[in-house]
Amino acid sequence: MKRSFIKWMGGKSRVMDALKHHLPKGDVFIEPFVGGGSVFLNTDYPEYILADSNPDLIQLMEVAANQPALLIEQAKLLFSSGGRDDYMSQRTAFNTRDGEPHVRAAMFLFLNRHGYNGLCRYNKSGGYNVPYGSHSSPPYLPEKEILEFAEKVKKSKVTFLCADFQQTVALAQQQNKRKVVIYCDPPYVPSSKTSSFAQYHKNEFGQADHRTLATALMDASRAGAKVVLSNSDTVLTRDIYHGFTFHTVQVGRHMAAKKEKRGKVIEVIATLF
Repeated sequence: MKRSFIKWMGGKSRVMDALKHHLPKGDVFIEPFVGGGSVFLNTDYPEYILADSNPDLIQLMEVAANQPALLIEQAKLLFSSGGRDDYMSQRTAFNTRDGEPHVRAAMFLFLNRHGYNGLCRYNKSGGYNVPYGSHSSPPYLPEKEILEFAEKVKKSKVTFLCADFQQTVALAQQQNKRKVVIYCDPPYVPSSKTSSFAQYHKNEFGQADHRTLATALMDASRAGAKVVLSNSDTVLTRDIYHGFTFHTVQVGRHMAAKKEKRGKVIEVIATLF
């Protein structure tokens, strides 16, 4: 199992074995919510379109793919210190939006590895506002994982795209009759009454967004794409994505703030072929 160099809430490393069982063969793999890139790292398609609406995430992936040594060199300077004061200073500097791509990519990686619980969150003005995390040991600089990511990109034809899911899903109809696989891992539908819809970059990804996504995926399926989606197993999820075939999978949850709330949850892998 190849691990992402990015900490990402809801990363798919824990369910890759189950997920790969439901991913069909194809010529091009389109992922509108690339997240940490675990699915990309652990699959083998000839071509990938890896997209997200978060420009900081896409920039980090592009730099890791094309300038891994430069990213590692810059990150080492930041990871040499990493206390709360250093974190807050880097977060403030990052939100000025200044700096060359490899510098900002290293800063985003630093914030990602030192922030609270692998969260990625922004305020309404677009400022990164994840608080400092509590660490029993200095956060790990994922040098090996960055190099593995760059090597994987070299072996495949990969396009990184900063775009919303509607733009990305629409690309399925521009593939000249090639076999298209779309995998979607959007922010999850709340699993309880006390939960809320998750943030997606600067804005909440709510029920209306899920219904828009479901419609776009239905359209892509009718055009010939094979669609796979991950989400929470709720009545609302099954209502929104009505028409999909649902497969349940048990997943270890480790993102809860309190240890006693971390345990096994049921999620769905939904397919539309």
